[in-house]
Amino acid sequence: MLSVRTLAIGIALMALAVAGCGGDDNGGGGGGGSGTSGGGGDKTAKVAFVYPTTTTNFAQEMALGAKAAADDTPGVSLTEAAPANVDGPKQVQLFQAAARSSQDGVAMMTLTPELFIRPLQQAGQDGVPLVAVDVPPPAGTQDAVKLLIGNSNVEIGNDLAKALLPKIPKDAKGDVMIGTDTPGLPVLEQRNQGFIDVMKKERPGLKFIVFDAKQSPTDNFNTWSAQVKAHPDAIAYVGPGSKAAVSL
Repeated sequence: MLSVRTLAIGIALMALAVAGCGGDDNGGGGGGGSGTSGGGGDKTAKVAFVYPTTTTNFAQEMALGAKAAADDTPGVSLTEAAPANVDGPKQVQLFQAAARSSQDGVAMMTLTPELFIRPLQQAGQDGVPLVAVDVPPPAGTQDAVKLLIGNSNVEIGNDLAKALLPKIPKDAKGDVMIGTDTPGLPVLEQRNQGFIDVMKKERPGLKFIVFDAKQSPTDNFNTWSAQVKAHPDAIAYVGPGSKAAVSL
């Protein structure tokens, strides 16, 4: 899981970039950005963090990291915005509003990256510094989003497998249920691949069944409950996302 400290570094980098290029208050032709200058050349950096939902712990931790960075960096004004539940179109609207009001930098994490191609391109054209968090920016936006802060998700999957191996006999045969709460999301697919690669090598008798475990906490719990009842003799139940930890 992305640490609070890691996201804090990203927010701090945006703030430092603004401070570094702000110059003094004298002379004309200031650069882009919405920061305001006060006496003595001080500059307030207006930055934002837009994330996918306020109801899950991974997103809450990221928001705490952004707030910690802003609190520890003088001259930073941070705005945070997220839908209550995962809602891609709503998050796009929140991102677009943040790009208008926090032109010194916007960091964002989304579970629906395909909806952000045009909004990210537009924000980049408007000169807003952009940081992708955890999930790589969608294809076609690399010119706008020049920084990604994330995990090595294949290694996370490898580590999960290595932690589970001692609990499974080497000659075991049976099913391993893998519930993915956002199928197709690159970070979760990479974790699954890293997990399966190690398990296939070390426990060749296992079969891996990947299913859609759903995003909302209630739906995730209900889906996992149904899968456990349908596969009571599975060798293991595994989820690459944080919701599985609660549901299981």
